[in-house]
Amino acid sequence: MLFLGITDAATARRLVARDRFRAAFAGEFAALCAEEGARPPSFFFPSKPHPLERLLDVQRLLEAAAEQGPILAATPGTEAESADEALAALGDDLSRFAEPLGAYGRACEYQVGVAWDARASLAALAAREATELAAARALGRERFGEAIARAMTAERARYGDAARAALQAVALDLLELPTPGENQIANIIVMIGPDGGPALDVALERLDADLPGEPRIRCVGPLPAHSFVAIELKRADAAAMARARDALGVAPGASPEALKAAFRAKARTAHPDAGGDPERFRALVEARTRLAAFAGADGVASLRRAGGAAR
Repeated sequence: MLFLGITDAATARRLVARDRFRAAFAGEFAALCAEEGARPPSFFFPSKPHPLERLLDVQRLLEAAAEQGPILAATPGTEAESADEALAALGDDLSRFAEPLGAYGRACEYQVGVAWDARASLAALAAREATELAAARALGRERFGEAIARAMTAERARYGDAARAALQAVALDLLELPTPGENQIANIIVMIGPDGGPALDVALERLDADLPGEPRIRCVGPLPAHSFVAIELKRADAAAMARARDALGVAPGASPEALKAAFRAKARTAHPDAGGDPERFRALVEARTRLAAFAGADGVASLRRAGGAAR
């Protein structure tokens, strides 16, 4: 089962009435999950979907959920045994998610890629800076080539800045991604408010009109703003937890105070400053960190923020 994130109880009730969606409720909040897409068995193809196919399935589920109400999305592809298991991992107090759900639950993200028409851009550059390029041409082919390369690098950066400025003007926040090729001048994820879709369309139309030639602008979305704010659900590895308890000599479900006392007792002789083995001391630190992180639970959830959402 896929853990999709947290939503409000009313939205969850609307979704569970539809196929595939499941929810576990805690007051005014709910942990939202979905059954994985069924795939008929085949002799030639495995029943388990390809990772890209699975990612597209998650995106469709998130889109369908966002149409019904606010959602604070989980990291795409997060699994859960059930909605109840996901709810248990979120902790006893879901009110800590109320502020980000209210602030970002109805926001959405788009990934915008902008590739320029290099030939048309070169023609526009030549027309705009004809005098400077003519002077460079008089210095010889090599110097002229260097001047063209410098000018096109500056032109590419200028167009990239224009694309960022156009998106920044309509976005709540944005994250820049690496550009995969020489022709791509911008690769940006933008977070848009609930009513910001039309403004984004206008910004992209203006950008298309301002770039020379026939630029290619690709816009994918909308999706919940999980690149900016997302729930990360981590699970305890049973074998690793058992090794950690053995290292510290504590029982399952040991309290934070018991973990601290056990660590101090063993670290007293294991610390390198006391003549102990550095590897053993490192193992004790890792054991305490692992046990403290899960605090006796099978899973633990945290909120990851990026971009301006971190403020």
